[in-house]
Amino acid sequence: MNKRSNSRPSWVWAALALQFVLLSLTTYGCVQALAFWSRYAASGMGAQLAVRVFFPAAIVAVSLIGLWRTRRWGWILALVADGALCAQTLWFLLDYATWAVRRARWLAFNIWEFVALAVLLYRPVRDHFLQRNLIPRKATTPLVPARSGVDQAGKLLRILVYFAVAVVAACVVTAFSLAVFMGQKNGGSRGFALFLYVGLMTGCVTSFLFILILTLVARKLGPARLWLWLLLGGLLAPGIIFVLASIGKMYGGAGPFNSVFWGPETLLQVWWLTLPAGVFTAWICYAIYPWGFSQFHQTSRTA
Repeated sequence: MNKRSNSRPSWVWAALALQFVLLSLTTYGCVQALAFWSRYAASGMGAQLAVRVFFPAAIVAVSLIGLWRTRRWGWILALVADGALCAQTLWFLLDYATWAVRRARWLAFNIWEFVALAVLLYRPVRDHFLQRNLIPRKATTPLVPARSGVDQAGKLLRILVYFAVAVVAACVVTAFSLAVFMGQKNGGSRGFALFLYVGLMTGCVTSFLFILILTLVARKLGPARLWLWLLLGGLLAPGIIFVLASIGKMYGGAGPFNSVFWGPETLLQVWWLTLPAGVFTAWICYAIYPWGFSQFHQTSRTA
C-alpha cells in the first residue's frame, strides 16, 4: 500500500476530484457521440470524433488511476490530457467566440478543464506528485565552491529561459485576446496566427519590460504570494501600455524605435484586454519563478 495516499494534502484531493469531474464530463461526451454516431459517420467525421472525444476520455481515465496511486507519470499524463482539452476549447473559442459566449451551458461544461489544469500546476500539488519533498539533503561539504563558473552559467541560463517563456506567454495571450475580441470576421484562428506574429515582432520589448518590473517588484514584496503576482500583473500591464504609448506619441512614431512603441499605441485602443493578459502572464511567472530563481538561493544557503 502507498503510505503517501493516507496523508494527501487538501489540494491533492481537490486535484483528484477535479480529474474525476473531467472523466465524468468526457464520458458524457462519449455517450453523446455514440448516440449520434451514424450522423457523424455519414459526414466523414468518425476519425476526427475519435481523436477529439474518445481518445482524451481514455487518457483522462488512465491519468486518474496514476494520480490515485500517487505516480509521477499519472501527474504528467493528467497535465498533458488537461492541457490538450484546454487547447481544444481555446481553439474552438477562436472560431466560434460569439456562439460560445452566448451558451452558458457550454462555458460551464468547459471551465472545469482550466480549473483542473490550474490545480495540477499549483506548487503543493506539483511537489506532491513529483515527490520533491522526499529528496534527502546531503550534509557533506561540497568539493567545489558554491559560486563556481558552472553554477553561474546555469543560473544565467535559467533566468534567460524564465524571461523567454514569460515573454512568449504574454504575446500569446494578448494575441488570443485580440482574436477573440475581433471575432470570426477577422479570421478566427487564422487571425490569431497573424496577431501572434505581429505581437512577437513588435511586442517583445514591451512584454520584457512588463515582466522585468513585475519580477523585481514581486521579488521585493514576496514572490511566494500568488495574489501579489496577479494583482501586480493586472495593474502593471495597462500601466506600461499607457506609458509607452504616450512616449511613442511624443516621440513622433519615427526612427529606429518605431516598432517598440507601435504595439502599445495600437493596444491603447483596447487597453482593457491587457488586464487578463497581465494576470495570466503573472500566473506563468509565479509558476516558473522558483525554477528560475529560488533554487539558486537555496543552493547558496545550504552550501
